[in-house]
Amino acid sequence: MDVHIRLLGPVEAVVGDAIVDLRGARQRRLLAKLALRPGVVADGADLIDAIWPDGDLPADARETLRTYASRLRASLGGTGTVAGRAGGYALVLAPGAVDGHQFETLLSDAASSAGAERLAFLNDALLLWRGPALAGFDHEDWARPTASRWTELRDT
Repeated sequence: MDVHIRLLGPVEAVVGDAIVDLRGARQRRLLAKLALRPGVVADGADLIDAIWPDGDLPADARETLRTYASRLRASLGGTGTVAGRAGGYALVLAPGAVDGHQFETLLSDAASSAGAERLAFLNDALLLWRGPALAGFDHEDWARPTASRWTELRDT
């Protein structure tokens, strides 16, 4: 089944046609942090900082992160989508499976097009938006730069 990650609005995962129940803000934070750079290993310490921004860490934060990664992998349809790698985790998806990256690609396609084709690319890009980028996390240090960039691109 196809997996799509939505960051242009509330953070969501869609498997097939169904929105996945991500069980809370920490699970959504993990997904969002990984989806900002699909295929790239996010350091475990950076993930822990993103998941517990208030610094109120559990007794064994690394083990809890491992549990969250395992639950996210299961929620997204099994092994392979969230991969443990060299001290961290990566979301194993093509960038086009993440709406924010798809948005940037459509804007790039629009910039190299003209007329009706350009308008179609721009329209498709705008239709991806369901609310503020990384809604609920857009004020956090790890999300703010990307949320701001996507919003500025949308508004220009």
